[in-house]
Amino acid sequence: MSKVLYCGSVFPGCPHVIHADGEDELMAKAMSHARAEHEATIISDRLKARIRLAMREDQPATAAGA
Repeated sequence: MSKVLYCGSVFPGCPHVIHADGEDELMAKAMSHARAEHEATIISDRLKARIRLAMREDQPATAAGA
């Protein structure tokens, strides 16, 4: 199932949204984003746990009026 992470739920104020096909892919993308945009040079177990808790099932888009 597809997953989504709203980065602002981990790093307040960040508008970035990450989509992936699964948890492992989402975690990899989230860690890459954290390093690049939030200068997180060390991805601690605590940060990984915060990311995992913030992951959500990605809801498919629905057509307007459907």
